[in-house]
Amino acid sequence: MLKRLGNIAAIVLLAGTCALAQTPEDLLRQAQTLEKEGKTQKAIETYQAFLKQFPDHTQAADAGYRLARCYDDQGLVDETIAQLKAVLAHDRKTFRNRADAQFMLGKLYGSLKDHANAVAALETLLSEGAGLYEDEALNLLGGHYAAMQKYDEAAAKFNILKLRRDSPFAQQAAYKLAVLWLKAGKIELAIDAAQDLAGNFPAHPQIPELLLRLADAYRAKGQFDKTISICEQLKSRYPRSIETLAGSYLLGLCYRDRKEFDKAVAVLDQVGRVKEFQGRGLAADALLAAAEIYFADTPDLPKAMQRYEEAARLARESDSDRKNAVLEQCYFRLAEYHFARKQYSVALEYYLLLRNVGTNVNITGRILQCQAELKGAAAPADTNLTSADVDAIRKRIADHPGTAIALEAEVFLLDRKLAETLRNRGNAAALAAEYRKLLTSYKKDVLQQDNLEAYIWAQTGTCHMNGTAREDMVHAIAAFEKLLALGPPEQNPYATGALEGIALAAERMGDKPRAMKAYYDLLALAGGKLDANKADKDAEKRTLEYLKSIVTRCDSDDLILKSIALCNQTIEQRGPLSDLSREARYYLGDLHYLRKDYSSAAAAYKDFIRIYGPKQDAEGNLAGGPWKPPAADAQVQQLFEAAIRVAHCWYMQHNHREMLRAYEWIVRNFPNDNPHVAEAQYYLALELGKSGDGESRRRMADALWANVVNPSQDFEGSTFRKSFHPWVRLPESDPSNAVAYVKNAILRAGQTYGEINEHELAARMFEQYLALFGGGEKRGDGGRRGYRSTDDEQLCIARYALGREYIALGRIGRMIEVYRPYLSGQRDDRFRVSALKLMGFHAGKMKMWAEAVDAYATLLDEYGPAPVDARGNPMPVPLGQRLRAGNRNWDGMRLPAPRGLDLGEIRYALGFLYWKQEEFGRCAMVLEPFAADQMLAGNKHRPTALFMAGQSALRLHDYESAARLLGRLVRDYPRFEAIEEAYEYAARSYAATKQWDEADLICRKFVAEWPNSGRRPRIDLYGALAAIGKGRAGAGMAQLKALAESDADQDVKADALYHLGSRLAAEGRDAEALAILRRSIAMLPREYSCLAAGKCAAKLKDWPAAREMLDRAARDFPRGDPTFVNEAKQLLPTVLKELAKSR
Repeated sequence: MLKRLGNIAAIVLLAGTCALAQTPEDLLRQAQTLEKEGKTQKAIETYQAFLKQFPDHTQAADAGYRLARCYDDQGLVDETIAQLKAVLAHDRKTFRNRADAQFMLGKLYGSLKDHANAVAALETLLSEGAGLYEDEALNLLGGHYAAMQKYDEAAAKFNILKLRRDSPFAQQAAYKLAVLWLKAGKIELAIDAAQDLAGNFPAHPQIPELLLRLADAYRAKGQFDKTISICEQLKSRYPRSIETLAGSYLLGLCYRDRKEFDKAVAVLDQVGRVKEFQGRGLAADALLAAAEIYFADTPDLPKAMQRYEEAARLARESDSDRKNAVLEQCYFRLAEYHFARKQYSVALEYYLLLRNVGTNVNITGRILQCQAELKGAAAPADTNLTSADVDAIRKRIADHPGTAIALEAEVFLLDRKLAETLRNRGNAAALAAEYRKLLTSYKKDVLQQDNLEAYIWAQTGTCHMNGTAREDMVHAIAAFEKLLALGPPEQNPYATGALEGIALAAERMGDKPRAMKAYYDLLALAGGKLDANKADKDAEKRTLEYLKSIVTRCDSDDLILKSIALCNQTIEQRGPLSDLSREARYYLGDLHYLRKDYSSAAAAYKDFIRIYGPKQDAEGNLAGGPWKPPAADAQVQQLFEAAIRVAHCWYMQHNHREMLRAYEWIVRNFPNDNPHVAEAQYYLALELGKSGDGESRRRMADALWANVVNPSQDFEGSTFRKSFHPWVRLPESDPSNAVAYVKNAILRAGQTYGEINEHELAARMFEQYLALFGGGEKRGDGGRRGYRSTDDEQLCIARYALGREYIALGRIGRMIEVYRPYLSGQRDDRFRVSALKLMGFHAGKMKMWAEAVDAYATLLDEYGPAPVDARGNPMPVPLGQRLRAGNRNWDGMRLPAPRGLDLGEIRYALGFLYWKQEEFGRCAMVLEPFAADQMLAGNKHRPTALFMAGQSALRLHDYESAARLLGRLVRDYPRFEAIEEAYEYAARSYAATKQWDEADLICRKFVAEWPNSGRRPRIDLYGALAAIGKGRAGAGMAQLKALAESDADQDVKADALYHLGSRLAAEGRDAEALAILRRSIAMLPREYSCLAAGKCAAKLKDWPAAREMLDRAARDFPRGDPTFVNEAKQLLPTVLKELAKSR
């Protein structure tokens, strides 16, 4: 008994051990599950265990690859590379992820900047077959070769890639090729590459930048003519880009280098005064270059100093990397200029500003001399201290402890330290403590000498201002307030800088009241200097700047009222004709507008025009007709702005009549060089169409085009491109907002022309919109037409409307070219779905099958429910399920179908296109979802789609699918318009698949419903076959004989004879069968009847007859059922051998 129990325990223990042991497949499956769940570390351990236990397993290479991916997810680069090398050593035939591993290895080497190994890995990948990675591998290889300065090898890769127009890397490859030749110094090759890029990819966003780099390269080589040519191209093709501005800057430098100084200054001044780019730093550089020309090449110091001041102001407000360099140059020139003219207070201010930007120039002597001159003392000698004198300065401090000499030396050393910190973008705020330490290390009387205490507080505040935290701004304000507390601002040379620092720091903290108080103090300080010296232009300019700062920062009623009082006070004190009063009066209108006192604002703007504009007559119009200003300078633009704001004031009061009168006044009096005329003409044109009749709408459209866009409608004329109104080509950021009115005018005119059936004119309008505003047709030799993707909603409207107009004109080819970008992009365009539907429909009508199919397939691929993974998360549509092949610009993620998109209708339309082309396989594949997809169950196209899919399956001899599709049709739609035909095809399918019950049932239903139908004989034929199949052979055979002898159609009789013959052959009555089959073939030859006859003849050893019949079955029916045709082909060689033997 004990022995038996022991045996049982051993068996149980053995079973438990077996349950715990894991097969290799189980272990690998466990690792894969852990990886999918994101448990990467546990997955690594499991993969390692698998590889250790089963190193020779067929899945070892794949497990090693998955292990490398896990290492990569953990950031273990060295382990990843080692593991990838190990798996790549496996046999290529057994490692299916070899391309993925090789590509991953190449990318990892690239991330480590190991270009040589990256090149080796990627070249190996290409040589072995990169598959889907080929384009990206070529792109990466080009980059690595370029980094290794192997420019020819890099160019070879980019050349291959740019020719693959459907590749997402083609555009960048064309661009990189041009940049590559630039880097290699081969400018002519770079030019060729740039031309190729512009021709094949005209909408590439980096073309302007590339042209600019080419221009700069030519300038560096001294080829100024070519530089100028490229810059002019930039200006004409991309008038609103930053690259055009930079090109103009290069143009100015070229003119300077060619000694054409007048042209250089004109161009550089224009660059410096483009408002929308003044914050970028380039404007300051341009004005600095112009100032240097006036300073050194065509000496005119007042003009030079004016530009230095403007450049410094722009540099202060910019975030450019060259900010400090520009400021250093400007401050030095200005300081030296005023020092030479013995204007020591102004010079001192600039020297101090120069010290604050961290200059390497030793200006201590100049500062001390200015201070001495201002005190009336003798100037100390200029010591010309440099960094080599630091030890001597420290010795001087030690030799004169506690004296002003030591303090000045310590300040000097600390200033040098601050300058170096600022240059290196270090933490300047940390130096504030060292400046404050000086204030406690020296006695009060020493600190008061030469305003040293004030200077130290100023530097302390400057240190804190370079911080980023709120507490840094608080400390900066505290330091500047300490400085101001040392004495009256008029006697403190650092007071202005301190107040400006307080204003800036308070604004950064969001303390608007404190900032406004600082600006009021600055205004008072500058105004006091102006009162003391009316001819002080610098004081007047500063006063004006502070006034503007106050007015433009008003955001509460209390501040606005205070600013209005300040402006009125300024006008009263300064006199109506001063520059300050002019600005104050203009700001009065703005302030009343902010208070929503629109009547007072309109009155203020009118007063401004009356006082500072041209003389007016008694009716308020300009005396002498429309004004032709000598130059469109800032003061002229201010008058234009005031005039348009009068109209805006009336608009805000809903006084339509007065608003129109204000617009008419502008058109009548200020039409020249005035971009606001676009707005005035736009609203005046809209008035013409208010009655709504066709003639008035035509006049409105004419006026919109002629008065806002272009006086000419001669679109093909040689002067048409030059006849656009000047405001059409202004940048969109222009304060006049003229381009917005131009866009609206074109779209409104095009829409109106279309509505009154002037489709040719409407199309021309929309074409011009696309050409003007970033979407025009541009193509080089061999290039395809296309439009640049953009976020501009109006551009989307213009493109869509243009396609609709082409449809109205019957120009379907042009419509397709306009809508082609929708096939592979523009997914954020709300008109995309409608455009693709139109493209599919009209292209299909014109039998432009490829375009129609692409349009419908794109809609079905990219819209609708997305497939999901095991966790229910959306995933890309698998490649095998995509209807449109080669769409590489789509990531596979579907978008929800927008309202109005009937995916069932689109699917049906695509299937119909394939049906028309007799591509029955594609037709059946596209329409098959109508049988099973519940989302299509209620679609109105479902019955027709099932019918078409079933017929397609029949033509493909796929009787299983046909039976399923047609059976569903006759069950679900008994009143289908072609229901009799559907019953016939369904019965045929059931018979072919030997589904005898279904075939019998459907035949009986047909006879009961349509006993006298013309399709009755064919139904009787299938009914007879069903009877035979169900065991009622006698009845079935009798029915077949009756059909064979009836007056039915030849095809029915031929098929009846075929089935009779086949039945006899199955019973071994081959001679009788052959005779009947010959009768069937004589009536209507079929591949199956010829095959059956050939087989009977072969059994009877009638080899000539067998050869004839099998040959006909194999040769005469190219679209016959491949089952029968292939069987005939297989039997024919045997019959031919027997025939040869018999002879």
